[in-house]
Amino acid sequence: MRKIAPLIQTLVCYLFIILFIYTAVSKLIDFENFQIQLAQSPLLSVYAEFIVYTKKISIGIVIALLLLVSKRTLQQ
Repeated sequence: MRKIAPLIQTLVCYLFIILFIYTAVSKLIDFENFQIQLAQSPLLSVYAEFIVYTKKISIGIVIALLLLVSKRTLQQ
């Protein structure tokens, strides 16, 4: 069981990295549609442009990079 736990932890970490990178790239590829859909939200329409650039795309990439860096730091 002790040999499996680090393997599962590593696998989950890499799956989260893939998930965050996939969502950020998906939003970048279909950027116009994503921006329009966010602007149609009644609560977020005022801040839609700010949220598109800062919160949704860049935060996803930053989280993935932090997971990658922390995983490499833990392995050393």
